[in-house]
Amino acid sequence: ASHWLGANGPEDGSMLIFKSTESLTSVIGSCGVPGVDIIAASQELAQIEKVLSGELAVETILKRRLKKMPVNAYDYVLIDTPPTLGLLTLNALAVAKELFPQFQEYF
Repeated sequence: ASHWLGANGPEDGSMLIFKSTESLTSVIGSCGVPGVDIIAASQELAQIEKVLSGELAVETILKRRLKKMPVNAYDYVLIDTPPTLGLLTLNALAVAKELFPQFQEYF
């Protein structure tokens, strides 16, 4: 999705969500769609389980990071996850307030 949207920003942006303590605003970039910002995905995410092994509360990292963002920074935050119930999807589910209706039957 990052490539398709023409993401401009750190290529390892999404991995920095989990590895860095910097503000999320430092990894948010623009894309080819006006009014849409993006945190670009990276190939490193395939190793996320290994990178975070031994960390505490890894399923809520994204939730904690998003809570530190300014409240009115965005109207919507869309989180695209792999089609597995791994660590990345668990992080998305922990922070999600809504799911697309066609997927709600699974949760």
